[in-house]
Amino acid sequence: MDDERVTTMLDPELEFFGPVSDRPQHPITPDTYPHGQVLRELGGEWDEAEQAWRFSKHDRPASLDDLMARHPPPPRGRGPAYWSRYRWLEQRLLEQPSTMPEHELLELLLSFSVPLSNAEGLAPALIARFRSLGAAVASPPQRLLEFDKVNHHSVILFRLVRELAIRLAKENVVERQGVDGKNLMAYLRTAMANETEEQLRMLSLDTKNQLIADDILMHGDADSIPLRPRKVAKRALELDATKVILVHNHPSGDHKPSKEDIQMTRRIKTALSHLGVTLSDHIIIGRSGSTSFRESGNL
Repeated sequence: MDDERVTTMLDPELEFFGPVSDRPQHPITPDTYPHGQVLRELGGEWDEAEQAWRFSKHDRPASLDDLMARHPPPPRGRGPAYWSRYRWLEQRLLEQPSTMPEHELLELLLSFSVPLSNAEGLAPALIARFRSLGAAVASPPQRLLEFDKVNHHSVILFRLVRELAIRLAKENVVERQGVDGKNLMAYLRTAMANETEEQLRMLSLDTKNQLIADDILMHGDADSIPLRPRKVAKRALELDATKVILVHNHPSGDHKPSKEDIQMTRRIKTALSHLGVTLSDHIIIGRSGSTSFRESGNL
C-alpha cells in the first residue's frame, strides 16, 4: 500500500493505515462526522488545514467495518445548524440559481473546501476585500491565504472554477462560424477583467473570420505594455492570419487608452498593413468596462 495515500471513510479497500514505522501520521478523510467523537477517543487529531483525522497510536481499527462494529455512530438527530443552511443553498442553486447573490454562491463553493460553519462568514469577507465574486476567485493564492480560514484546497478550487469559466466562454467563440462580437467580449472579460497583472493578447483570424489562435504575447505590471510591431507581424505570418485583434487589460480598472497605447496601436497597424494583414481592433479591458479602438475612432 502507498504510505502517502490519504484514505477516505468511503474507501472500498477499507485499509486505513500504512506501517507505523514508515509513517507515524495516518490521515482519514472526509465523511467522518458520525464517528468524530469515536475517532477522537481512539487518539485521532483533526487537522483543520488538511480536513483530515490523523493518528499516531498503534492500536487503531484496521477497517471501517471494524470501527463501525465496535463503535456504532450515534444518531445524528437534527445535526449542526449550518447543515440546514447548506441544504437550503443547495436547493436554491438547483431551482433558482439566478436569484442567488454573489456571497451565497461563494459560500456554497467554499463549503467544498472549508468546514460549513466557516464558509458562511468567509464568503462575504472575501467579496468585501476583493470587491466582487469574479475578483475573489481570480485573486492570487498569496492574497487568498491571508485569510486564516482559506486553505490550499480553496485555492485549487478557485483556480479550477476560473479556468472552467474561461474555457466555457472561449468555446462560444471558437465553435461559431465566425467570431461574434458579443461572445468575444464575454470571453475577454472572463479571461482578463480580474487579472492582477497586465497582459497583451493577440487573436488571429482567417479569411472566414474564424479564430486561428489566441496568444498571450506579453505580461507586465504597468498600465502600458511596450510591444514591438515585429513580434505581432511575425506571429501573423506564422499563422497565415488575415486579421488580428489585439487585447490588453488595465489592472488599475480604467479602460481608457493611454497615449502610449494609441501610438503603439498605430505602429502595429502600419506594420501589418505592409503584409496584407488587417488590424481589426485593439480592445482594452478594465474591471468596469471595455474600450474598442475601432468603435472609438482611435484605430
